[in-house]
Amino acid sequence: MLRVLCHEFSTPVASVQALARALAGDTAPLDAGQRVEAARLIADHAAHLAAMLEGVRTVAEHLPAAAARSRVSAVRLADLVAGAAAAAGVTDLDLQIAPQAATAAVDAPGVRRILTNLLENARRHGGAPIVVRVERRGPALEISAADHGPGMPSDVAARAFSGAPPPPEGAHGLGLWIVTQLVAMLGGSISASANRPTGTRIDVTLPLVD
Repeated sequence: MLRVLCHEFSTPVASVQALARALAGDTAPLDAGQRVEAARLIADHAAHLAAMLEGVRTVAEHLPAAAARSRVSAVRLADLVAGAAAAAGVTDLDLQIAPQAATAAVDAPGVRRILTNLLENARRHGGAPIVVRVERRGPALEISAADHGPGMPSDVAARAFSGAPPPPEGAHGLGLWIVTQLVAMLGGSISASANRPTGTRIDVTLPLVD
């Protein structure tokens, strides 16, 4: 697991270091436009690193579902999804919430982190628009997130949802692994399937708390 974390953080850190050296003039001088672009890339990398740290922190500190009732509250799902979309940098979002699922008693921090990682993964590796559907079936909340990108190879999907850490060279990195851990901690289930005509659909089922 430590090797995975080192790999996931080493690439953006190396990029930030190279960009910082360029801005400091340690390499070939940059013109005004290149300096602006370098600063923008550093900001993007910093935001990505912050999101990964938050995800790792959530997994490390999150209590099992049976001991997490202090975090359960009735929330508007539209607000929860909107906050997650903003954190993930998703702007082209098609949100569909069934009337009976408009408000639900959930572990709001855990569900928000699940949504944020799903949406960020769809934005980075999928294609717009990203469609999020929320329904309530009996004592469970069903959430699906579908993108319209090239789709996830079956071997990547199998590894991502096996519960094992992703390989260091895994293109989808830590995001889906974090989602899998959080869903398990909340007593839910997660699966992936092909989205038609293109893309990947992730389905999450979470038990509701009375």
